[in-house]
Formats: sequence, structure tokens, C-alpha cells
Amino acid sequence: MSELISLSPSDYPRFYEMALEYEQSGDGRYIKYTPIDNFMKFLSAMEDYQFEENCPDHIVPETWYWLENSGNLIGAIRYRHRLNSNLIIEGGHIGYDIRPSERQKGYGYEILDLLLNELKHQKITRVLITCFEDNAASEKIILKSGGVLESIEASPRNGEMAKRFWIDL
Repeated sequence: MSELISLSPSDYPRFYEMALEYEQSGDGRYIKYTPIDNFMKFLSAMEDYQFEENCPDHIVPETWYWLENSGNLIGAIRYRHRLNSNLIIEGGHIGYDIRPSERQKGYGYEILDLLLNELKHQKITRVLITCFEDNAASEKIILKSGGVLESIEASPRNGEMAKRFWIDL
């Protein structure tokens, strides 16, 4: 059974294993946090950045959750508490990723479904989620989760076309 968790210092070995897998697949998103002191700073930043007053100007408050299944970290999902001018086009309220060896197993839908249920309990009624045009797997997950396409816009970051979906909770 999968569940959303918050990371703690004791999760370092599982996090390290996951980060190495990402890097070996050519995705270095977590490897910079694998030295133990960087991991501890990462945990502290995840905690701090849930609150507006702790965020640098270029970051919006967000809450991180991690999908755990049978003792393994499967992936991460982030809920951004508000949108800024960039996130309204690319990024939205929610961003998620599944470790390479666990893709195509239904975990993308599962992690999003668990977060959407959590947000419902928090009385959040609507979220924006985006994906690039060439990300068919993410689009399929978003549509299965109730996403309704609003528009396709050029990313302010890289010019790629981002599909923008709203999900009513």
C-alpha cells in the first residue's frame, strides 16, 4: 500500500538510493542533495518554504510529499500554495516525479490522486497542473485525474509549449 509521507533525517539512505537512480538515468534533480549536510539543508528548506515569510522572492510557498510503497521512495509531489506569473503558464500548483524504475506502473496517477484527496480535506477547491506538449504520460495522468484543458501556452522559461489543465476538487 502506498502513502504520502514527509521526509525525515532517517530517510537519508532511501533518498540517496533514489537520487542515484535518477542520476544514472541522466536526471540529476536530486543528486545535489546527497551529501548528508546538503540533505539536511534540503529537509530544512522543505519545511521552511511551506510558509510565505520564509520564501525568497522567486519562490512561492510549497509543501512536499513523498510516495512510499513497501519501504521504498517511489517519487515526490509538490503542492504550490499560490501561483506567480511563471507558474500560471508552466508549473501550476502541482509538480510530481516518479523514479525511473517505477514509471509505467500507475504510481504517477496514484501520487496525484493521494495529493488531490489531501487537498480536498484542506478545503482547496481547484488546482492548476501543467505538462509540456510532448509529455503524453503526464497528460494521461492529468486527464484521468479530472483535468480539463484550458490552453496551450509558450513557457516563459524555455519557449516549449505547456498544456494547462484545471482540476476541480
